[in-house]
Amino acid sequence: MATNATAMKLDEAINHHLEKLAALGSNDERLLTIEGRRHRLKVGAIYLEASASQKPIRQVTSLDGEIPTGDGSVRSRHYYIGGTEPCFSMIYFHGGGWVAGDLGTHDQLLRHVVDIAGCEIFSVDYALSPESRQPTACQQGISVLNYVSERRQRRDPRIVLGGDSAGAHIAASIANQTHTNIDGMFLLYPVISPKFDTNSHRYMGGTSSLTTAAMRWFWEQYLGCKMPVDRLDTTNPLIDLTWQKWLHKPPPAVIVSAWHDPLFDDAPVYAAALKKAGGTVTLRQAMDMNHGFARFLGVSDAAYRHVRDAINDLKEVIAVHDACTENVPFPSERGRN
Repeated sequence: MATNATAMKLDEAINHHLEKLAALGSNDERLLTIEGRRHRLKVGAIYLEASASQKPIRQVTSLDGEIPTGDGSVRSRHYYIGGTEPCFSMIYFHGGGWVAGDLGTHDQLLRHVVDIAGCEIFSVDYALSPESRQPTACQQGISVLNYVSERRQRRDPRIVLGGDSAGAHIAASIANQTHTNIDGMFLLYPVISPKFDTNSHRYMGGTSSLTTAAMRWFWEQYLGCKMPVDRLDTTNPLIDLTWQKWLHKPPPAVIVSAWHDPLFDDAPVYAAALKKAGGTVTLRQAMDMNHGFARFLGVSDAAYRHVRDAINDLKEVIAVHDACTENVPFPSERGRN
């Protein structure tokens, strides 16, 4: 677990609420079915919303709707602040191991992000695994990106792809697949590859709010195959993001990792891959946080500060990116008919 920062104890507020959440249901991974995991995430969201302190949040409006896809539609929730122009549009994919989560489980997080950033967000209620496996979620996300891109031609806001955990994996996958100009990526404790033999998995895989056993199980649901104990060796860039090939310069990325997380070592590996491809990356290491901490913004001042600072980083790199690329086409667009 290489890092330039100093490891810290888990934030007391988060630890307190994790204990409260544990009392609401079993944490025994062997007893958690697919429906059990989905139920646990929903119960956690309800608890955290009810426990939230009264942080100042501007009036954030939300509107649910359906966005057409190639074979139907996908539900989405549009967040915005009425009467203001958004500084950018974010398409957001929630975490939950590709198995759990919906528009409600991450509602409070996204309201905070809109309030802090002054942006608009389209939250995507993508099809969950194992009922719908990879690459269905990515395909639905591309449809939402196309929809938002059409709106951009009329209003010209910048577009950011964001997500947490498995949702961050979806966001980064779409950024790599699409020829649409993406202005930034906002990735919170992202899943990068099906590797379980990293130091962070060894040290944190049995003690954090996300265990190595759970992560292996999530991959199995998403891919529909049994995971090896240590790693799945694959060069498929839709599975292992470090194998991505970029036809254009990667969009600037802000990546946030958490020390108390078996995925802690994933973030710097992906950051290095993006930099090697010519991308600009800001990597933040939240040394007092756990996997999933962004959903605790209403109960943890420290978690709020980490996300606020990451959003400020995002706004800064987008501004720099704009200044450097104004009227300059991506390499993949040059010479196209």
